[in-house]
Amino acid sequence: MRKKRTAARVFFILTLLSLPLCCLAAMAFAPNPLFMGEFNVANESNETLYVTPIGESYGQRHVLVKSFSKFPYVPILKRSDIRLEPGESVHIVCETDEDLVFSEIAVRNTRGEFRQLVVQRPTIELSTYSSSPSTYVIESFAELEAIPPQALEVAEKARGVNAQAWAMMLLGLIPFGMFAAWLRVARDLRQESQRE
Repeated sequence: MRKKRTAARVFFILTLLSLPLCCLAAMAFAPNPLFMGEFNVANESNETLYVTPIGESYGQRHVLVKSFSKFPYVPILKRSDIRLEPGESVHIVCETDEDLVFSEIAVRNTRGEFRQLVVQRPTIELSTYSSSPSTYVIESFAELEAIPPQALEVAEKARGVNAQAWAMMLLGLIPFGMFAAWLRVARDLRQESQRE
């Protein structure tokens, strides 16, 4: 009985201490509202294309997508290669700040060829929270510029599993596991005390 009481206290304390990990799970699904930007990408070409918005910070390129408006969207499974049929557009939400510049949109066709749509507008326009976010239009895949090697590497790597989001989500589940363990030990303690 004493061991179970000690175990219940330990699980309760661990649950309280691990609560900040829930923030990691939330960060895997939603951008920080203080540094949130949004924009649209429209495919006006006559072929199916896949887009990956990319930003640059301190000489390193990163995928900007945090969420997008295409169903079904599961952020831990997909953060790049957003499929756009001819005439289709997508609304994208990303994280941005003064050190991160929205540099290009990597565009892939169904044959696996990559090109880029260069972003001419400054990043500050992403975070203005206006009612009409900027729209970047792809009129023809053939007319897009060649993609630089750094951006190509980022776009190809991002097509795989989003390991960072998976890790953040799993860490964020630890408090729930601790809480479930505490509930079980507390329930066993109550049942034992009722039997006595």
